[in-house]
Amino acid sequence: MNKIYAMMGIFLTICSLSCRRPPVASPLPPVDTVDVELNKFKVNEIDFTYFHFKSKVEYTDGAESQNFTVNGRIKKDSIIWLSITPGLGIEAARCVILKDSVFLLDRLHGKNYSYGFDFINNSFKTDLTFANLQALLLGNLAFPKGNKDKLVKQEDMGFYLLRQNRSNLKVDNYVLTQNLKIRTVEMQNMENSNALSLEYSDFAPLDSFLFANHIKTVVKFADPKGERHTIIDIQHHKAEIVTKPLNFPFNVPRRFEDK
Repeated sequence: MNKIYAMMGIFLTICSLSCRRPPVASPLPPVDTVDVELNKFKVNEIDFTYFHFKSKVEYTDGAESQNFTVNGRIKKDSIIWLSITPGLGIEAARCVILKDSVFLLDRLHGKNYSYGFDFINNSFKTDLTFANLQALLLGNLAFPKGNKDKLVKQEDMGFYLLRQNRSNLKVDNYVLTQNLKIRTVEMQNMENSNALSLEYSDFAPLDSFLFANHIKTVVKFADPKGERHTIIDIQHHKAEIVTKPLNFPFNVPRRFEDK
């Protein structure tokens, strides 16, 4: 299946291992020296019920590069809806992501696909949940803060480093000291060489919050031909928190073939 459709499912896993990396962290102190500061530490996160955005996306996988316009809608903790339009201005595909399922409507080829949520992780060799994807799109913590996390303040660098270990993942969150927004997230699978890196920039007011209008992502993983990098660059042109319920249309024409 063309990677445009796989890309829809991973659209929210959004920085760059191949581009600029954040400063290397100093050795972390023992946990008991950071507990007090950790308890008080709070990332400046976005809260919402309904969220709407329109974005330009550049997707690069090796020598292949594609550009899309993406219209997206989110109902918190429930559904992510994506409509993808290439340069011709005609909707090519539509995607609905639920907590346990992914549905893809391929308008170009008249096909309808349905998958378990593991389709996203299998496509890009990641290990994420719906909640992780939702948080990453908004620039929130992918994993809630825990009492075993480690926190250091890199004052000369302008960052807090919040280090988390979740199952087989090591997660480093670089949080700006000036506004407590996440600048960079790096996830490393400790059982293999797979990694996900995200960088947030172009912060602007959104209601009472700050929102990153630019997100750059690299998914790094190994395949039989060697290490691969998939890069997703997202520039939001519209983002709004909506109080009235949004619709999430996903009607499958009768002529479409189920897959």
